Amino acid sequence: MANALLFFRTPTTDQTAVPDPNNLPAAQKLLFTPPDDLASGIDESWDNNIVRKVPPKPGGRKLIQTDEGFKGWILTLSGNFIVGSSNEDKLFDFTKLVQSDDFHVLGNFGILYPNGPDYLNIDPDDTKGLMIMNRTGKHIGITKEIFDFSVTVSFGGTA
Repeated sequence: MANALLFFRTPTTDQTAVPDPNNLPAAQKLLFTPPDDLASGIDESWDNNIVRKVPPKPGGRKLIQTDEGFKGWILTLSGNFIVGSSNEDKLFDFTKLVQSDDFHVLGNFGILYPNGPDYLNIDPDDTKGLMIMNRTGKHIGITKEIFDFSVTVSFGGTA
């Protein structure tokens, strides 16, 4: 499976200055190996804001529903990398960063997931972005040489 990329942009490294996220400075990108099975590498939760109302008329048996728009999209990305590649520190630093800036107001993080569907490739700009909500991780392997992690990100923008 191809590697995936978790990255963040700054006002000076926006899409105009650096069109390809692979060309961002090393400190702004984390290359990781997603699981071979896409289903175990990405967990999604999509919510529409469906409002259900009971009519005020007594004895009514009708339930009224309205679509009030998009409520939220949460993605949990899983993967691993070799310990000692500075990625552990980088992942820790990513979670401590302010998650937006003056240009990337909806989130300055993005993902490239080459073997996934196109909608999973999100490059932040002034209309969309991701913010890291949390991360988990553990060392695996006999000598603890692999760091297995998951990052939960929240989408901001127009769905």
